[in-house]
Amino acid sequence: MFNNVFLYFLIVPSVIAFSKSIILGGLFPEEDLTKQAFELSINAVNTMRTETDESENPFFKPEVITIGDDVFDISQGGN
Repeated sequence: MFNNVFLYFLIVPSVIAFSKSIILGGLFPEEDLTKQAFELSINAVNTMRTETDESENPFFKPEVITIGDDVFDISQGGN
């Protein structure tokens, strides 16, 4: 179905006590528009949060990794 798959995830740093990150992820087909929409939506949320209260934590950081495999293979554990 898909030749390449992106792994999209958010890193949510916690700066209050310890440097931690929470990773929230999802698999999407390799499309530039999907990648742009993901990154723009995360940046929009960060902008909205900093405009309302600059002391808000955490902020969201979009990361995209190409895993280059079929979605079905990934869902089956790569076997």
